[in-house]
Amino acid sequence: MGTPAAGFEDWYRSNHARLITALVLIAGNLADAQDAVDEACARALTRRAAVGAMASPAGWTSTSASRLLARRALPVDIPGPAREVWEVVKLLAPRQRTAIVLRYVANLTEADVAHTMGTTLADARRTVARFLDDPSLEEVP
Repeated sequence: MGTPAAGFEDWYRSNHARLITALVLIAGNLADAQDAVDEACARALTRRAAVGAMASPAGWTSTSASRLLARRALPVDIPGPAREVWEVVKLLAPRQRTAIVLRYVANLTEADVAHTMGTTLADARRTVARFLDDPSLEEVP
């Protein structure tokens, strides 16, 4: 991310849409996901030197946005192609849904997923593995 504003702008352009997609699929609501990601990005901008020096600025921003979402009651309203993904992940327990979306939609590392969720790396791996090993998902279109 770097400290100059231009570095932040490049980081923002390359990460913003992916963060929103992940948060929409975690929460089920586009408007609130956009608000949470935008607020988290604004916080990252004000702390760009510290956040930019982190191993995963996107992980920090995702954690911040997820915490903002957790404080809100969210209705489900997902537009477009993400609707199909939602139809699969909505059936999961919220914790498993969060792990799957952070790992495969937000494209966070397993370590970042664990950090975002406030758990151990082993627990994050088990949570994802349970989803991948679920035989009922073979019938999902």
